Amino acid sequence: MLGILLRLRLPAGVRCGWWCVHLLAGDLWEVSASDRRRFSITIAIRSLASQQLWWLSNVYGPSSNSSSEKTAFLQELRDIRAACAGPWLVCGDFNLIYQAADKNHGRLHRGLMRAFRDTIDVLPLQELHLSGRLYTWSNGRDNPTLERIDRAFTSVEWLQLFPFHHLRSLSSDCSDHSPLLLVLNSNPWASHSTPSSFWSSGRFGRSATGGRSTAPHAPAPCF
Repeated sequence: MLGILLRLRLPAGVRCGWWCVHLLAGDLWEVSASDRRRFSITIAIRSLASQQLWWLSNVYGPSSNSSSEKTAFLQELRDIRAACAGPWLVCGDFNLIYQAADKNHGRLHRGLMRAFRDTIDVLPLQELHLSGRLYTWSNGRDNPTLERIDRAFTSVEWLQLFPFHHLRSLSSDCSDHSPLLLVLNSNPWASHSTPSSFWSSGRFGRSATGGRSTAPHAPAPCF
């Protein structure tokens, strides 16, 4: 199936992992209303066939351990949502975790975890299940720190638009992040095999779950 891979990166000088969103084939899309902020870029995507509009935000959270920087980032997420009503997908390198399972050891900043979790609840957002990885970042040391800091969250309205989405990890030999591919409609690919390199456990760990899952605090899924 032919489609478009929309590569998402923040401006030059800002580090972030690669994200790809596979837009549905057989449709024409109009991208407009770019909104660039300190930690994010947001665009509006409209289907020319159905005129349905949805919002896509690519984020890069502050890499420093400054609580004030992290708080400013979380407030920016709330500000984006206030300006973008309707279906919303926000993805990227958050440089934050919200549960202990997102890290391979117990050195945790529980205050920032709680603040991130509160923001997810307030918006409210639901996390997309990631197939093939437990973690998405490694510091590359002999005894590495592994974390899941690259992720995707959506509104319930977005899930209603794309019930057959599929988020998976790609090969990560040239980066300390695992690139992620989000296919908006995986149903037509059901009969096709997946290249084994896409599912390599590598240094990030292999996911133990096969089906879709949601954050424990998120609203009930609509699929």
